Amino acid sequence: MSLSASARQGGITLDLHNTAITKVFSAIEKQSGYGFIYNEGALRAITVDIQVKNAPLTTVMETVLNNQPFSYYISGKNIVITPRRNNGNTPQADSLIDISGLVMSADGGALAGASIKVKNSTLITNTNSKGSFTLSGVPHNAVLVVTFLGFAEQQHKVAAKMVIMLQPVTAELKGVTINKGYYTEQRQLSTGAVSSISSKEIEKQPVGNVMQALEGRIPGMVVSQTSGVPGARLNIQVRGRTNFDRDITSDQALVIIDGVPMAGANTSMNNISGPFGVITGEGLSALAGINVADIESIDVLKDADATAIYGSRGANGVVLITTKRGKAGQMKIDANVYSGISRVTRMATMLNTEQYLAMRNEAFANDNVTKTNANAADLLLFDQTRYTDFGKMFAGSSASTTDAQVNVSGGNMTTQYRMGAGYHKEGTVWPGDFSSDRLSLNFNTYTTSANKKFSAGLSGVYSMSKSNLLAADLASAILLPPNFQIYDAAGNLAWNEGGYNTGRDNPMSQLKQKYLANMNNFNVNLLLNYNILDGLVLRSSIGYNYTATDDKRMTPMAAQNPAKASLAGFATFGSGNFKSWIIEPQAEYTRQIWKGKLTALAGATFNKTEKIRLTTTGNGYSNDDLIGSLTGAATFSATNAFEQYNYQAFFGRFNYNVANKYIVNFTGRRDGSSRFGPEYRFSNFGAIGAAWLFSNEKWATNIPFLSYGKLRGSYGITGNDQIGEYMYLDTWGVGTSYGDSTTLLPTKLFNPDLHWEKSKKKEIALELGFFKDRLMLTTSFYHNISSEPLVSYPVTRTTGFSTILSNLTGVEVVNRGWEITLTSRNIDGKLKWTTDFNITIPTNYLKKYPNLATSSYATKYSIGHSLNQVMAMQFLGVDPTTGLYAAKDQNNDGAGGTLDFVPGRNTDPRYYGGVNNTFSYKGFDLSFFFQFTKQLGTSWKGNNLYNPPGMAYNVPAMALDRWKEPGQVTDVQKFTTSAGQITGLQGFYAFRFSDGVLTDASFLRLKNVNLSYSLPASWLNVVHVRSCRLYMSAQNLFVITPYKGGDPEIQNYTRMAPLRTITGGLQISL
Repeated sequence: MSLSASARQGGITLDLHNTAITKVFSAIEKQSGYGFIYNEGALRAITVDIQVKNAPLTTVMETVLNNQPFSYYISGKNIVITPRRNNGNTPQADSLIDISGLVMSADGGALAGASIKVKNSTLITNTNSKGSFTLSGVPHNAVLVVTFLGFAEQQHKVAAKMVIMLQPVTAELKGVTINKGYYTEQRQLSTGAVSSISSKEIEKQPVGNVMQALEGRIPGMVVSQTSGVPGARLNIQVRGRTNFDRDITSDQALVIIDGVPMAGANTSMNNISGPFGVITGEGLSALAGINVADIESIDVLKDADATAIYGSRGANGVVLITTKRGKAGQMKIDANVYSGISRVTRMATMLNTEQYLAMRNEAFANDNVTKTNANAADLLLFDQTRYTDFGKMFAGSSASTTDAQVNVSGGNMTTQYRMGAGYHKEGTVWPGDFSSDRLSLNFNTYTTSANKKFSAGLSGVYSMSKSNLLAADLASAILLPPNFQIYDAAGNLAWNEGGYNTGRDNPMSQLKQKYLANMNNFNVNLLLNYNILDGLVLRSSIGYNYTATDDKRMTPMAAQNPAKASLAGFATFGSGNFKSWIIEPQAEYTRQIWKGKLTALAGATFNKTEKIRLTTTGNGYSNDDLIGSLTGAATFSATNAFEQYNYQAFFGRFNYNVANKYIVNFTGRRDGSSRFGPEYRFSNFGAIGAAWLFSNEKWATNIPFLSYGKLRGSYGITGNDQIGEYMYLDTWGVGTSYGDSTTLLPTKLFNPDLHWEKSKKKEIALELGFFKDRLMLTTSFYHNISSEPLVSYPVTRTTGFSTILSNLTGVEVVNRGWEITLTSRNIDGKLKWTTDFNITIPTNYLKKYPNLATSSYATKYSIGHSLNQVMAMQFLGVDPTTGLYAAKDQNNDGAGGTLDFVPGRNTDPRYYGGVNNTFSYKGFDLSFFFQFTKQLGTSWKGNNLYNPPGMAYNVPAMALDRWKEPGQVTDVQKFTTSAGQITGLQGFYAFRFSDGVLTDASFLRLKNVNLSYSLPASWLNVVHVRSCRLYMSAQNLFVITPYKGGDPEIQNYTRMAPLRTITGGLQISL
């Protein structure tokens, strides 16, 4: 054997008695610098006595092993203990071996930097850049421990040649790490309510807006589409409605991407109207600019404990979007491409020409009205044999969908990187080549210093979206008479059939009315960490978010009726950008105190948001070729707006964990908002959460079927400042001219007492795991009270104003409900079957409103009822005698109106959720997800505003079940050419102002199906491919619903319904 000079010369001093031999080895290791390799089980019971002073290593080892059945030898810097054979000190030739091997990921990629350690020794090495390793002098019966970040640890008995394949970490639900923005924690140790969805589930869905991937999957969160037009904004709501006045306040959740608040978030980004809808809030979504393939996970924070650290910004919930990061390992190239087609899910079956003409003639006969060109052009002037299915013509085509992604990632244990690009295109079902295209880039790098004290991460995403759409949704063409003329005999667009202008434009002319929009999204964040002391980390997050849109809507002369007086083109141009800067310095301290671990976090937020909009309208275009430029306009006018929001806060968190059994979490924040006057600008918010992991108690081990149990609860107060800017100030606008000067007029009253809305949130939850966590159940109950809502309150006209922005003192709105999630691993062998189920049962109601009966909201809200109630007249159905819709005269004054309004039904979902099943067998994976909702919605009868069946609008075929004779009982009134009197108790107005507009809009939708096959690694290794997967995905495959006349989610047959999308794709890694 060979010893170093220091070992030969001595220097080891020991004085140990009746000491475990393993502890003696540890003492020798500290003084000599040599490591030990031995079988711990064979030595565990051996104790020795040794007393030496400045002795050589050889003397020490011989003394320790004297009269023991073991010998030793030295290999490099390791001392190997082996069984003594033939009273010799030299081991047999087969006792030591040299080994080599390769460490790979499950997809066949080499893992550079993996740790290879001989168990119970200090003999260790790492894999090289190709994933290879070698070790010399390894006992033939030793065990290797192989570890790599992000992969499950494995142990293997040594062999001369080894190939080790590591599997990615697949933690159980309770062990999953969840993101809470300022910190992360294991789900089992969390005291708050957080729901998450991973990239694995997101990527299965061929959607353009990442929020569409959350529909039905997050308990307590409602996500629904407002239109099937690509890029359209979604409705998003977390745990119920809180905004009392929707025109003033917002109840949208805070959206954060990689630590940076998204300035646009779920706000409509279009500057001018487009095909997305005309209701306030509908429009082009900034979230549609995010590349779905860049998302690693989405975490939704819901209760006070989880959201209080965000203060007022998190009052309506927080959506944390985390983009993908690079992982240590050999450079990896990932590519994914899919393509498919989309069609409208459900479309109302409209009357054909014969049915339509019969309806119109019957309506005139019922009303005893004479037909004229003015009221019956479709009967007197239009071709009576012509038939066009306008639904099929303008919304019945197939839309193409294409998505392509390529990313490069890799790195080592100290530096990781990821960068890539993506392209996504969604077509439309309209005739012609219209689409929404998105090109995106992403980058991320993370590095750690050699001493692990300093780390830095830089991440960014950028996208350019281009919408080439029409100025209006062509689905509304379904209302045209089916005998309406489209082309004349020469094949040109037809106008004014029979020489009469009905006031309706040829729907084909809308193909010439364009809506073009360019949207740019940029998000970047720099995160710095420095471990200044043991347990003390200084951190700073610096971020910037930018969303800009340039859009234009053009109506050339060719798109207008040539009979129009003063025919000229017109166009509107819009430009807007939203910017958000944020800096958040933080300090986090962790220390063992008493029997538990204390984690303290303190920080500050400095956030600034700017919104700039410019809209210019050009009129009088005489040349359609110049319609896209202002220079071609005879006149033009412009408006602009600038808004700035400043937000500042100081926050803190104290978390104390005792033995992973008793956990308490305090969070607090002092918020400052520029949206309120100086006296009310700052406010304090906070929350407390606690959890008891009773499954870690000794008595719980006696319950064999219980593997996990946690009881948690939280209480806190948050605020809300989600109103427009400068609302507390008085404002002035341009008045009339006075001589050669322009006057100013006051437009809004000053209110220095405008202050924060408050929200008190309570929650209690029970989390259980059974049969080694094969069955996981979470049941939670939440109870939130929002008070002092911000509203635009009507005031007497004698003040010179119609409203004033104020808080409604004493008003309280309650949102409460149950959330239940269930995860079951039904089969866990070669065939794997997992089921995930969630359901939410919400309740919303107005709890308090002092003097409601005498307020201006008396005909809109009522105590004990939902804010989404339909306050209307009581519907009595179709009068069997008159054949007209009838409503109840509550005050017996002989007229219908607001005095007859009573609390009615509401549009809140009674319950909603989803169930997902996943099957895996060998290389095959199959998953299908059903979304369900029990709700009321707008009936098809109310879709066409105040135009009843019988007027010159086509209607769904259900209208044929109308009343025809006295005594008949039906739910559709007789055909008529009149909506009746606006104050009538019978007729179409009576229906529109009653709760009869509501109908059952419940549905069960097969939201997603995904089938994939991963090629075997043995095939791919031949061609040096890490992984290859073929797959098919389908979205909105079918829906089961009692709703008639269109899709139950949109509830309007005149608007584009959600699209059914079927795609096929290929994913490959090199």
